Amino acid sequence: MGGEGGLEVVVDRRAGDVKGWRTSKSVGNFENDEEELQLEDALFGRLKRVAPKREDELRVSKLQRSKEDGGGSRAAWVDEDDLVGSVSLVNVSRLRKLRKRAGESSVSRSEYEKRLRDQFRVTYAGMGSWAREASATATKTLDVSEAEGESAIQSLLRIANPHPTNSKVLTSGTIDIVRRPDANGAQLSKAVVQSVNYHPAGELLLTGGFDKRVRQFRVTGPQNVMVHTVFLPNFPVYHAEYILGGDQILASSRRPFLYQIDVASESCSKMTTLSGGTQRSFESFTASPTGKTLAFAVDNGGILVAAAYSKQEIAFLKMRSPCISVAFTETDDHHLVSYGVDGLVCLWDLRTKKCFRKFSDEGCVRGKVVSSRGKFLACGSDSGIVNIYDLDELAGGLSKPIKTVGNLTTSIHSMTFNHDAELFAFSSFASKNSVRILHTKSMTVFANWPRPKPVLSRISCMDFSPSSSHLTLGTDKGRALHFRLGAYAG
Repeated sequence: MGGEGGLEVVVDRRAGDVKGWRTSKSVGNFENDEEELQLEDALFGRLKRVAPKREDELRVSKLQRSKEDGGGSRAAWVDEDDLVGSVSLVNVSRLRKLRKRAGESSVSRSEYEKRLRDQFRVTYAGMGSWAREASATATKTLDVSEAEGESAIQSLLRIANPHPTNSKVLTSGTIDIVRRPDANGAQLSKAVVQSVNYHPAGELLLTGGFDKRVRQFRVTGPQNVMVHTVFLPNFPVYHAEYILGGDQILASSRRPFLYQIDVASESCSKMTTLSGGTQRSFESFTASPTGKTLAFAVDNGGILVAAAYSKQEIAFLKMRSPCISVAFTETDDHHLVSYGVDGLVCLWDLRTKKCFRKFSDEGCVRGKVVSSRGKFLACGSDSGIVNIYDLDELAGGLSKPIKTVGNLTTSIHSMTFNHDAELFAFSSFASKNSVRILHTKSMTVFANWPRPKPVLSRISCMDFSPSSSHLTLGTDKGRALHFRLGAYAG
């Protein structure tokens, strides 16, 4: 500062603190710092600011306090009433599994909570591992991707892909497929398995059959564990499927009602809202790709479309011939395909509730089942012939199949595409070993499967896992045959 009697700030540049003030006239006149400090003390006293702690020091301080507190988080509030009284283990049937000794009828509330937690850990151990693995490896994957020149956005898109791409190049001719322990080996069905279906997360598989039971298995390794089973009295299961993103299971039979099973709570309820007293059977149905819309092939050529949440009718469509099978196209929930016993194929727009395209399946004597995925539509008939159509060509007015598959000579019973429509599996229940897998890029059947021995039983149903790494086949012997596909990661 200018002037003989001005003041000047004394700053410690290393710590960023103001040490004091001094007159500009005194600058350079003090021979040592002691005289300067004495003057500052006389004028201002011993006032100094404390330098703020750095972020790393704050983190160390928090860590020390956490260790002193025991290293764990404590509950902010505890309701003492939750610990008073007891819970009966015999009044509700689903709580009887919590009993640890014969004759035990009740436990304290705290013990009840502990047993519920233990039961949950045992039942759902391993579920959700994909999320934990993704969280643990995401940072490492991003670092490796940056080192290899991959952008962060590309890496994130690759991590978020719910269906892994092929780990090997899938070519025609032969397929890498290996038999694994039966998916339902923990508890085989006592009758034919009519339905198998994978949970969208891929770790659970359900089976349903004529023994009136719907079972869930965790198929994550060589030891497949049964998670839950539900007995449905007087209800031989014809079809069962996960809906609403895997939150519920819907089971059907030749009955004017359905059963709904909640996956989380394992509760089961009877659904009669769809029948209205007019439909005799709901045995044939399918869920849309999102699981939010249901379509049933009902009496007299009717197709009943319902909302999966409310189980209420939203549309009723009508064919000229009895409808034998229905399937949603993969694009959205608005387009439906129906297949009649006389081979008539109808494509419906559910927004307008009208048929925008119809044609007769080429060479069909009696239709059996229809399936669709991607750009493909497959129609299987009673003669063993499977016609595969291109949906784009059908929309353009053409009705000629792009491939006619004649590898089976008995009535087609079950068909399904894998997640990317690169594989197409189809089977016949009329004879043993009657199952094939088609490579859709070359439109040829793999020649090395199934093998002549051991002979597979009669195949009643089938399903690919969400990543196509596994294929499960239901049989007339009550078994769910399990196969690993080496071309797909999973």
